[in-house]
Amino acid sequence: MTQKQEISNTGIDKISKGWAELNELIEKINLLPKDWEKFMQDSGKLIKQWEAEIREAGAKDEILPPEFFSNYAKKFHNLIAPKLAEKMNRKPEEKDLLSAQFELRVLYDQNLALRNIINIFQQFKECNNPEGTGALNKPLQTIGFNPDTTLNLSGFEVIEILKRNNIPIERVRVCPICQDIFWAKRKESPACSDSHVIAVNTGKTRIRKNLEDFHKQREKLKKLDSKFSREHPLVLKQLELVKKLHNKIQEKVKKYGTL
Repeated sequence: MTQKQEISNTGIDKISKGWAELNELIEKINLLPKDWEKFMQDSGKLIKQWEAEIREAGAKDEILPPEFFSNYAKKFHNLIAPKLAEKMNRKPEEKDLLSAQFELRVLYDQNLALRNIINIFQQFKECNNPEGTGALNKPLQTIGFNPDTTLNLSGFEVIEILKRNNIPIERVRVCPICQDIFWAKRKESPACSDSHVIAVNTGKTRIRKNLEDFHKQREKLKKLDSKFSREHPLVLKQLELVKKLHNKIQEKVKKYGTL
């Protein structure tokens, strides 16, 4: 075995161990509501009702049993995701409503930090910026692309896991179908499961068909434009059709990725 192979195998071993650590955190993240703010807004009335019940009970009794408070923590966990409670370090019965909210909010912030890193890497990749993607694929000691653009992500557990284990961020992705975070076992994996890979490929096939139609309609627009004025009804109608096709393609590219 050459020295290069030894280094490579050591790196793979380190990534595999680090991935187990990262995967444990990602499994929790994927159980969270995708939009925390919307979730809290929709559930706000119920949570305020619980808080009022706690205050009212506290005003009546000087000492309330721990079970009284933990019951509301359990309600909160069940409201968000019952399976998530099983994966948290402390059990719901050992929490109160406030600590349960705080703990899950911290987890959601970890989620945002990781998604931001994934999105930034993807943007640099799509811009064909090898320097930017290279910097993100190295250990994340510092994450910055120039003096004016630096992300302060220190203190986030998920970032520390990436830094410690030299995990290539290129292989940590967001599934375009379900929005879950996943580890791409193969470099070309576009989604988290076989069924979602099929959905992505189907979406990209539709993009290709839309592109073909777009080019045909744009050529038709050019011909009409050469015959009539820009204000002519036929030109305006064709222009509107081309714009609609362009917007449809943009929406699908945003969801399924570039071809």
